[in-house]
Amino acid sequence: MYRNVPEGFDVVKDKGAHLQIQFLIKEKEKIIFDKEAFIFRHKIPNTKEDIEKNRLLYSVNFESLKIPLNAIGIIIYGLQFLYKSHSEILNDDMDDMDKYIPTEGINISYIYEPIFICSAHYLNGKKNKNFEHNKNNNIITNININNRSIRSIETKESMTKVI
Repeated sequence: MYRNVPEGFDVVKDKGAHLQIQFLIKEKEKIIFDKEAFIFRHKIPNTKEDIEKNRLLYSVNFESLKIPLNAIGIIIYGLQFLYKSHSEILNDDMDDMDKYIPTEGINISYIYEPIFICSAHYLNGKKNKNFEHNKNNNIITNININNRSIRSIETKESMTKVI
């Protein structure tokens, strides 16, 4: 199920639709990845319209993620999950399990390969197009940075997408 995830990025597996931020830091004249990555997710949708409008991802641990003083860049990576219908995302069919509703036939659920996303950014939020692992990074439209803190990540489409 995770054939699109490159070697070294296994940490994204089994976490559902999300993006992770990891800072590039300068330490003793070397540029290295910070030891921690921070998960950002959409708010949980309640309606089909919520799914379509879900464009902002927020940290699951912090109201605002502080950028370390020795940070020189930001790497964002994660997975976008694809679904056949809105009800697969909302689990509508599970809510109605106790009700008998006649159907026209069987309903087959598809498992789509998640889309791996990786994008490098400068501390001002602009993309670093020279990063060798950039992949599907056009989905990220903005990183909301204010006072050396990241409030949210904006995407051009939901990380849970109906195809």
